[in-house]
Amino acid sequence: MSRRHRIVFCGAIYHVMARGNRKQRIFVDDVDRRRFLVILAIALQKYGADCFAYCLMGNHFHLVIHTPHANIPNVMHHLDGLYAQYVNWRHGHTGHLLDGPYTAILIDDTAYLRNAIGYVLRNPVEAGLVSDAGQWQWSSYKATMGKAPLKFLTLTWLRQLFDAATLKGSRELLAECVRNEPEEYADLVRAVAEGSQEFKQRVRRVIGATLYRAALPRAYRALSRPSLPVLFAGVKRSERRPTILRAHVVHGYLLTEIAHYLDLHPTTISRIVNETGSYRAPRD
Repeated sequence: MSRRHRIVFCGAIYHVMARGNRKQRIFVDDVDRRRFLVILAIALQKYGADCFAYCLMGNHFHLVIHTPHANIPNVMHHLDGLYAQYVNWRHGHTGHLLDGPYTAILIDDTAYLRNAIGYVLRNPVEAGLVSDAGQWQWSSYKATMGKAPLKFLTLTWLRQLFDAATLKGSRELLAECVRNEPEEYADLVRAVAEGSQEFKQRVRRVIGATLYRAALPRAYRALSRPSLPVLFAGVKRSERRPTILRAHVVHGYLLTEIAHYLDLHPTTISRIVNETGSYRAPRD
C-alpha cells in the first residue's frame, strides 16, 4: 500500500474514510463489526485520541477522530493493520483489505465538524439501509443520543456544537442536523481541509513547516493559495518567469490555468516552467 503524507498537528480533527479493496465488503457480519470497534477502542486508548463519531457500513467506514497528540498515522496504522490481519485470518483472505491508504480530511471545530458528524451518522439513511439514523446499530448515533452505552466515545463536542440549555436540547439539535444534513458536504469529502479561511491558512503553514521536502499532491499545494491576480500583482511582463514557476510548483496551479490568466498558450507556459529550472519553496 502506497505511503501518503499526512498533515498532523496537536488537536487536529479528521473525518477519516476507508473503502474495501475493489469495493469488496470489509464487514461480512456483525462479528467483524464488533471486532473492528474493539480494535478501534484499543487504538484510541493507546495513542490518546478521541472518537467523536463513527459509522460502519458494508464496504467502507467513517470515523471522526480528534488527535491531541498529532498522531493520526499511529491510530490508523494500528486500526487498519490489526483489523486487516483479523479479517484475513477469520475469512481466509490474502492481500490488501483496503483500497489504498485511508482518506483523512482535516476539519475545524465549528460548522464543518457539525456537518461532518451529521454526514457520518446519516450514511445508512443515504444508502437506503434504514429510514432513520437511530435504526442503524453500527454507528455512534444511539450512544450519542443517550440510548446506548458510550463505551469509547467522547461527547465533549456535543454541547459546544449544538448549543442548548440542556443536554437533551443539544441532542435534539443533533438529531435535526442528521435529518437535514447539508447536501454540499458530500462534495467536500475529497478536500484536504475544510473550515474557515483562517483554519486553512493554519493548515497551509503546517504543510510548509513539516512537508516542505515532500513531493505533495496538487490538492495540498492548492490549499489556501493566493489567487493568480494576487500572485502576479506588480510583476512586470519581463520578470514573471519565477512567478509562473511559483504559481505552478508551490501553489499547484495547472499550466492551463496560468496560461488562461496570462493569455498565453499552455505550451508557452510549459516551456517557461521547464526552462526556468527548479524552485525551492520557502517554509511558509
